[in-house]
Amino acid sequence: MNLRRKTLSKLFRDEQGQALPWLAVMLTVIMGIAGFVIDLGHAMVCERQLQSSSNAAAMAAALQLPNSTYTTVAHAYGSETGDANASPNLPGVAMTVSAYCSTTVKGWGIECLQPAADNAVVVTQTSSIPTTFARVIGINTVHISATATAAAHGAPRAPFNVAIVVDTTQSMTDPDGGLNCTGTRVYCALQGIQDLLADFSPCYTGLSSCSGQPAVDEVSLFTFPPTSTASYDYTCPHSGSFTPIAYPDATNATTATEIAEYQILPLSNNFRTSDGTAALSGSSNLVIASGATSSNCGMAAQGGMGTYYAGAINAAQQYLSQNTRTGADNVMIILSDGDASGAVTVQGQSDSVSWATSNTSKYLNSSGSYPSYKDMCQQGIAEAAAAKTAGTKIYVVAYGAADTSSGYCMTDSPAQNPCTVLQTMSSGPSEYFFADGSSISNGCTPPTGGQASFTSLTQIFSAIAGDLSVGRLIPNGTS
Repeated sequence: MNLRRKTLSKLFRDEQGQALPWLAVMLTVIMGIAGFVIDLGHAMVCERQLQSSSNAAAMAAALQLPNSTYTTVAHAYGSETGDANASPNLPGVAMTVSAYCSTTVKGWGIECLQPAADNAVVVTQTSSIPTTFARVIGINTVHISATATAAAHGAPRAPFNVAIVVDTTQSMTDPDGGLNCTGTRVYCALQGIQDLLADFSPCYTGLSSCSGQPAVDEVSLFTFPPTSTASYDYTCPHSGSFTPIAYPDATNATTATEIAEYQILPLSNNFRTSDGTAALSGSSNLVIASGATSSNCGMAAQGGMGTYYAGAINAAQQYLSQNTRTGADNVMIILSDGDASGAVTVQGQSDSVSWATSNTSKYLNSSGSYPSYKDMCQQGIAEAAAAKTAGTKIYVVAYGAADTSSGYCMTDSPAQNPCTVLQTMSSGPSEYFFADGSSISNGCTPPTGGQASFTSLTQIFSAIAGDLSVGRLIPNGTS
């Protein structure tokens, strides 16, 4: 009996093994906390990854504005299954995309153009990240979400040297008929150029005056047919007379003379007094040539020669190459109906282009390579291709161009479609625009992946100015 009491008393006093239950409890707690920290850390990494892909999707979508394809592009760059930024770390991602017209962004000069009529895009993505260790404490998933908002084109970018090449042949005196503006086609084109000048940056933001300051964007003006009286276009009121000259001037085909004959004005940034000043400067020859100071002034479309734009493209590219600036990109903007069909004789019509000489065997070749009286549309394509190879970005505005090869580009064999020629001259579908003229019932149609059919040339030039800038992320909730 005493032995039994002693044994029980010893067992009650023995403390060996009491730590094991506590160890089991604490180990579960420690594992839960450690698991929670590990799983939470993994979820935070996944959230950053989701935010990065949301930023990319919003930026890519914003770059599509004003086209209505922004939703499709956003999904292509997200983290959903099959997207460019899909990841096994982000299962079951769901994306929502919406666009809106932000008054704040409009204040930066980024308009809400058709067809989307928006200038900002919001992308939100969600995902549920499965846990591993946190399941011990009943947490099976961690829900994450990421939202990004991006403005359309309009952020600061590299400076540009811009050569604008404007068709001033006889057809540009035809009335537009109200499809783009009320007035002649050249008048409508000049309104677009004014809008472009309003959107470019003459010097850096924050300067009260551009005088004596480094230029950001500089713009030059070229025309075809060439002229011996360029000053007529930038004098208001006009004095003297506008005199087109024969082209190509193969008798004096030096780079200097060719540039001088096709160029109305050299590169300049005096179109506005400062980047913060909205009004165009009335003392700028470039502004006067754009017709901004008076409806009776500006570039003349007196015609007198047929349409042949290869020389103007060649001259503009040579000029840009000679006037490069460190950090500046070269850009050429060409506006034409695309029907380069002037020749010594076209279907029995003699002198549809007054050449510098009728001695074609001496001054003009028959190979179809510039300068030639054959394959004039193809020569335009070739000169544009050479400019693009040299690094110049080319925008083309097909204005009143015909979407048929019947009766157009008649020096080319086989004949070519002016719309197709102009599209090929551009740097790509996103750099090709078109606006129909009242005299053309079979106008150009948008290429696959290209720009939408804007309702006016001013919108087209605003879109070009926007395209020359980049999109930017903006705070979520920007009004």
